[in-house]
Amino acid sequence: MTIEQINLYKLIQLMYLPEKKKISELKIIQRSLAAEDSDGGGDFYSPFWADIKTHLRGEGSISTLTTQRITKSKRRERLYSLYLKGFLSWEKNLLRQSNMPWHLQQRTVHANFDITGQGVIKANNAIELRSGTLVKIVYAYFCEKPSLTQESIRVMLWALSRVLKEHPTAALEVFDIIRGVGYNIANTILVGDEEKIFRQRYEELRKLSKTI
Repeated sequence: MTIEQINLYKLIQLMYLPEKKKISELKIIQRSLAAEDSDGGGDFYSPFWADIKTHLRGEGSISTLTTQRITKSKRRERLYSLYLKGFLSWEKNLLRQSNMPWHLQQRTVHANFDITGQGVIKANNAIELRSGTLVKIVYAYFCEKPSLTQESIRVMLWALSRVLKEHPTAALEVFDIIRGVGYNIANTILVGDEEKIFRQRYEELRKLSKTI
């Protein structure tokens, strides 16, 4: 992972971190690149996301699967416990949105978006859920800090709609997994300045990364 080829959730995190923490995270990215480690920490997040998919397919219990993960590695305990609490809250709200069951579709949604002159933004491992005629394309924000703000939610939804442009914007949802909240255009109004903010903050990050 580099600042020019980066997962959307990670980019949004970097855009809204305080300056000192932002510099620290950029240094981590640079060290990872030097060590030829391109997952950007994905090995920590992806097992829990895989367990969510197992749970949604009805092939296991997310509570049991999380306990098993923590048993294997105690360093996961604090964050995975937060993930579990957030997911269960989000799922409870999801089930209230339809009288019919939600079904996880087999395909996993992946896409890239080339921001002209700046970089390639990736939205990997989004999931597609269907309940009757209802469709959700759910992309997770894994980061504990910073919390998403009204602005960062709008900017992330706008960017997600550009990356996953083959899917209806109304179907897209940003899932703040730790706080157990899903954001979409039904509960978040885009005001029209999202692209400007995104490009400005992205360019500031690119310039900062070159000074480190």
